[in-house]
Amino acid sequence: MGVFNNFNYSFDITRFGSLIKINSDQANTLNLVSNTTNFSAWQISDLANGSIIRTNYFQNPTITYCTQMSPNLITISATAQYLSNSNTSGSSATVANAALYLANIANSCIIEVSNFGSHTNNISGVSANSGSYTIPTYQMIIGMGSQLTMLLNKTDGIANSVSTLGCMTSLFINDILTANTLTISNSANIISSGNTSNTLTANVIYSVANNIANVQTTLYNSRIQDWNFYSTGMTTLQNYMFLNSFSNMGNTQTGLINNVIGTPSLIAKIAANSANSSH
Repeated sequence: MGVFNNFNYSFDITRFGSLIKINSDQANTLNLVSNTTNFSAWQISDLANGSIIRTNYFQNPTITYCTQMSPNLITISATAQYLSNSNTSGSSATVANAALYLANIANSCIIEVSNFGSHTNNISGVSANSGSYTIPTYQMIIGMGSQLTMLLNKTDGIANSVSTLGCMTSLFINDILTANTLTISNSANIISSGNTSNTLTANVIYSVANNIANVQTTLYNSRIQDWNFYSTGMTTLQNYMFLNSFSNMGNTQTGLINNVIGTPSLIAKIAANSANSSH
């Protein structure tokens, strides 16, 4: 079964007349490109089989932790909201205030767990999002990273893949996520059992809330670190392309810079570089 079968083509090609044919030069070019294109047999087979499902090729190593944390956080939030509504007078009001605080913290953490899961789906390739100059995705990171690797080797002598992996740090913290998942699970047990036995105190509730807040901060910081690294990388490449436009200038551009549009600072820098190059 070939790839062309997917087109379900049934039109009579003889109706195209001679337009359907290509000349010998074009045929030779096609053969050259076909023979030098690195597209393996398994890739051709998968393409011919039709619909491509990304999760058959990519996996998110962190998503299990997100799916484990979310239900426990929802339980904590619901229980805390119940406690807040049920303890409204006297000394119980202190518990109610603490419970409302916990509910808000749990809700915020639920949102961050979702954001973190979405982020790691993007950078692991599981999601097909196209990305942008501010939101990193697998394809955008790989493209940026290859260019940035060459640039940073030129500017800083860096000879490793940090320019790519620096946008993907959230995929490499499974030990931290394991600890965070356990924290959320323990917190849910404390709140649920304490509610059942009617033994929860405000201090216990605030302690649980602080633990959850720490989890939220960890996830947020990891995600934002990836975003910031990616954003800085994209900005650096944009700035490089701008500055590189002053390299190997032709006569017209040189004349414009030196006599019409160039600032004194730019003219001086180019002149100094030319003087150094001539020695």
